[in-house]
Amino acid sequence: MGPPKLWKLLIFFVFLLATHAQDCLHDEFSCPDGSCIPSEQKCDGVLDCEHGEDEENCSANPHKCLEDEFQCNDGRCIPNNNVCDGSKHCSDGEDEDCITEGKSTQLKFC
Repeated sequence: MGPPKLWKLLIFFVFLLATHAQDCLHDEFSCPDGSCIPSEQKCDGVLDCEHGEDEENCSANPHKCLEDEFQCNDGRCIPNNNVCDGSKHCSDGEDEDCITEGKSTQLKFC
């Protein structure tokens, strides 16, 4: 088998893999990376897709956070102790949009 035939075989297998990529079931959400999650995990406040796409555009399905939680712009809830702790927990980093006065740290929009 010469090099041209190997290339043709390689191209065939790549095409075969691409056309048989996993399709999600009707009750699943399709993440951009090809993985599938149960539909009830979309807009539940937990990032299940690799880059959090399952929590985007969730304003039509808002939920309230508990009293000891902070609600991110995407609707996700994080514990209050994760706010202004130096690590971004909200997809847009709003939980770190803080001002520091002495030792107390507060959100700018509180």
